[in-house]
Amino acid sequence: KFKIKIEDSPRRKDMVFMGGAVLAELTRNRDSFWITREDYAEKGLGVLKQLNNYDSK
Repeated sequence: KFKIKIEDSPRRKDMVFMGGAVLAELTRNRDSFWITREDYAEKGLGVLKQLNNYDSK
């Protein structure tokens, strides 16, 4: 038999938001990571093709 210990961080519910905030902060000055509202309104999801990390496969 194995004992399993699960740690429940008190801020667990906020971790996804915090990770997204860190990523946004790190990439805020890299225009190739962002699309504008106007581009999205004009091109829709097709605007994702302009992002450097977009993989069309």
